[in-house]
Amino acid sequence: MRARFLWLLAVPGSVMAQVGEIPRSGPTPGAFIPPGYVVLAEARGHLNGDETGDVVVILGHRRERGDSALADPPPRLLLVLHGGPAGFDLAVASATAVLPRSAGSPTRPDPLVDLALARNVIVVRHEGGDRRQWRLSHRYRLHLGTYRLIGRAETSFGTGRRCASLGEFSPTEHREENYLTGRRYRYTIPEGRCVRRERREALPQAPLRLLEEVDAGAERKGRGAR
Repeated sequence: MRARFLWLLAVPGSVMAQVGEIPRSGPTPGAFIPPGYVVLAEARGHLNGDETGDVVVILGHRRERGDSALADPPPRLLLVLHGGPAGFDLAVASATAVLPRSAGSPTRPDPLVDLALARNVIVVRHEGGDRRQWRLSHRYRLHLGTYRLIGRAETSFGTGRRCASLGEFSPTEHREENYLTGRRYRYTIPEGRCVRRERREALPQAPLRLLEEVDAGAERKGRGAR
């Protein structure tokens, strides 16, 4: 299979020089790994409706380590690869969908928790925090020919008191959004009380965001959530 190359369009020019080129096609998932990168997570399944297996990989640079905030490593990459008779084709690539190691905490040095395929949905999960902890997950699916963000969930909680009746901590704030149905579900558990206060509401109408438009780091700073 003749390799064709693709610059990561979602990556700023200053970062593109660090990442290099990624082929549009290759015989194996390993053919898409840029120099200096290694596989951090991989999930296999069926994403685009054909009978050939597809692969999603998260890549991290070897320079990324505990002091990566100072080392300024290249970004982590999320690649979606569609399987075919001769190998794989690159469907989409993002350099902002996965949090770097520098976003970790003393209790969880690496915020990346899990990459999974639930049927035809890509799920990326992060966790972090110290006394106040958080969980963040994104769900992506092929929609009208492109991969889109179809759901998001975020939880923030303290660890001072565990509510056995709820299986959670007090206080807790939780929000999950389904962009296909246009609905949001949220609840809070107040400080010092084991009571879940729930609320369901409609989301403002908006186009589904492309996978490569999602910036998990900006969301953690309160700027990227829908």
